[in-house]
Amino acid sequence: QDTYWKTLVRDEMAKVDAYWPIISHVMVRASKNLKVAQFVLLLTHYMDSRFLNSDRLEFLTSALAEIDAKGDADTAALLRIDALAWTYIEEGLYNEAVREIERGVKDLTTNAAPELRAVADAWIARIKASEGNFVEATEKMSSARQYSKAVDAKHWIGMRVAMIEGDVKMMQGKNEAALNHYQEAERLAERYGGEGNRYQTAPRIGFAMLELGKDHQACRIFRMLAENGKVSTGRLYGEYGLALAAARAEATQEAVLRLKKIHKE
Repeated sequence: QDTYWKTLVRDEMAKVDAYWPIISHVMVRASKNLKVAQFVLLLTHYMDSRFLNSDRLEFLTSALAEIDAKGDADTAALLRIDALAWTYIEEGLYNEAVREIERGVKDLTTNAAPELRAVADAWIARIKASEGNFVEATEKMSSARQYSKAVDAKHWIGMRVAMIEGDVKMMQGKNEAALNHYQEAERLAERYGGEGNRYQTAPRIGFAMLELGKDHQACRIFRMLAENGKVSTGRLYGEYGLALAAARAEATQEAVLRLKKIHKE
């Protein structure tokens, strides 16, 4: 019943691609009239899958101004904690991400609290792990797990918690544990139909396999992602995975060519 979570990435979103220049133009116009929030709730995950982070940040900022003016605290908290903070994390802007998460949690009402607190704690755990603070990261992951259990039927929340727990383990060099968490995340995703040809879980599984010396299996995953032109984020991670595998196999020229292509795009 939640528009935002109903619009997680699906293969059918390829139908949007051809119209995106028109849609984004309409959204720019709508932003000026404080009428862009309805678009953002429908297209936030689409923008994530197409690596449209700058567009996502711009439109989210406008949408939040609109939603704050209407006094819709739960929707504002949702967009701050998940959509905006996640984009900042992906861009390495950790201070901005923490700021939005803290403001979102402060605005939460009781009904929306467990699922968004699970997401908030998971995102903070990823930030702390990125900074090398594994004690606090582990504490936040434990808290995220507890909140996730309170909304056990919402598998899209559990999927994100498991995925980030895998990230934390990878940063600790615990690659086998990371792989297990990523596979758990993928199993949870399958329970609600998956997300965009596994564009979030498959790259992570591939990287964990590389670290475990399972290069052949990893490359098979990366090739699957690289050949999926519809989901840009997954495709670029696939290309990067293949470049990394080539570098590890000392195929330096192939690795450099692949990396140049990725950087250019």
